[in-house]
Amino acid sequence: MMYLSQIILSFDECMKYRIRNDYDIHQLIVSLFPYGNERYLYYVDRSVSSYLKILLQSKQEPENLLFGLMSVKSISDSFFKQDRYRFKVRVSPTKRKEGKASSVLYGEEVGKWFSTRTQNLGFTVVEESLESVGRGVMKMRGSNGNLITIHYEDLSGILDVTDQDKFMHNAIEKGIGPSKGFGCGLLQIKPIKNN
Repeated sequence: MMYLSQIILSFDECMKYRIRNDYDIHQLIVSLFPYGNERYLYYVDRSVSSYLKILLQSKQEPENLLFGLMSVKSISDSFFKQDRYRFKVRVSPTKRKEGKASSVLYGEEVGKWFSTRTQNLGFTVVEESLESVGRGVMKMRGSNGNLITIHYEDLSGILDVTDQDKFMHNAIEKGIGPSKGFGCGLLQIKPIKNN
């Protein structure tokens, strides 16, 4: 079983509780799991500017938020056992060289980057369904004052599950690509029913 939480914070709440950037959002999410051993993924909806909306997926139910609105629902394992889904995911498509991100990918390179990862994630993308629906850059200062820059791209499409165990463990639980601690990697899915 997984938990899916939706957090909504007003602009005033963000100012009052000093949630000014993506690092502050990261710290807020970390605070919901005080025992520190929880694996979670989250997504910040950047389509609305009047409030902050966060989707959070975890195996453990998060602690209650002391401000804002938070709704939590459990999702049964059967939800993840379908054959085909519509999906949306925010990824940080980078090439790695000597263990460090060396370059950011754009355009068709992102689709190739994503497709090479799906083999190990237990699914394939339906041909011609993959599309980029947005991109951006997150810039923030970490706790040590260093500048953190993350380039991201939002992808959507249709996927076919090829290996249920890999899909659940690698794609759903672990997430996709780097920068998961800053809102990348959460695979948002909606089953497509066969007629």
